[in-house]
Amino acid sequence: MILWSKGLGKLVLRMKLAERSSARRRDGKFIIDGTMGPPTHWDYAVTMDEDDVLDFVELLKQPAPVDFLLEGKAPGAVVRTAIASGFVFAWNTTRCFIGMAPRDSGHPQEPAAEPRAASAKRSR
Repeated sequence: MILWSKGLGKLVLRMKLAERSSARRRDGKFIIDGTMGPPTHWDYAVTMDEDDVLDFVELLKQPAPVDFLLEGKAPGAVVRTAIASGFVFAWNTTRCFIGMAPRDSGHPQEPAAEPRAASAKRSR
């Protein structure tokens, strides 16, 4: 991905999303953050809410991105990636529905600990 801004002048920065980024949930937001590589080392964060992510998915479903990917150097890789992504999406959706979704911290969801007073009342 290429990042360009008027403030950069003629400088063009390449973002290696898969290599230098992480994705996580926090406070009801989806966050992609990382550090851009040479010639600068800038930290960045992209924060999206649910509507932003759904809008982005809608953009990717339009003909131009699909044509771009299928006419590229490796259409077979695009198909394999789409199939694998579909399986991962289905698995993660299923985990959310059955209560196994990861917490915002990225750790598996565990039942919240009961306050000691509440557990003491029940044992009486």
